[in-house]
Amino acid sequence: ELPNKNRLDVTGKIQIKLGEDVHFAGKGIKTDLAGDLEVQLNSKKIPTGQGVLKFNNASYQVLGQTLDISSGKMLFAGPLNNPELDVKVTRKVKDVTAGMFIEGSVKKPQTRVFSNPAMSDGNALSYLISGRPLNEASGSQNTLIAKAALSLGVDNSASLNQQIASTVGLDELNVGGGDEGLESTSLILGKYLSPKLYISYAYGLFSSAGTVGLEYQLTKKISVEAESGEAQAIDLIYTIERD
Repeated sequence: ELPNKNRLDVTGKIQIKLGEDVHFAGKGIKTDLAGDLEVQLNSKKIPTGQGVLKFNNASYQVLGQTLDISSGKMLFAGPLNNPELDVKVTRKVKDVTAGMFIEGSVKKPQTRVFSNPAMSDGNALSYLISGRPLNEASGSQNTLIAKAALSLGVDNSASLNQQIASTVGLDELNVGGGDEGLESTSLILGKYLSPKLYISYAYGLFSSAGTVGLEYQLTKKISVEAESGEAQAIDLIYTIERD
């Protein structure tokens, strides 16, 4: 290897035309690739590319579900490691077609759901993940749907979770994070059993650890909170209202 001061600077262009036996697997996507790409090399910079690669015979795997990619391509107009995505994922169930657009860059993809006929985003995502509407999905399937809204970064995931909660008769369905980052993120399901008694269940989306919580309002200012899971705890809460 030459010393840095004697290293040669190399620049150049490579024209690539993909044939019939080129495959890509990553970010849940498996596909054959076709298209043309011009790669620009510069020893002082990250290689860049110009061109479009199209997806053929493609599928997208998410939360154990393998979905069809009806159309897709990667658009290069900059660094090779961060092309733009233009992907349409679909699932057909009887007369309903549910799907998702995956757009933005590979490093920061953005997703949004759609359906034909038109329906709420919650039901569209439910059809996509479980193959049925929200009001027919099981408890475990509702958990997967809420997890999908979080892990896929679906637009309006908070409103989707509220749709799921109201459909299954809950007062709360939310996603909460702990102090340990994504690994401590939990799906929280809650229900008021009476005006004073609230019970909740927190399910770890990535650790599968479960915690049961109980809140009871003794008086206007005093409440009891109990928690049972990997650890047990009980707290007496006194609330002071300041003017």
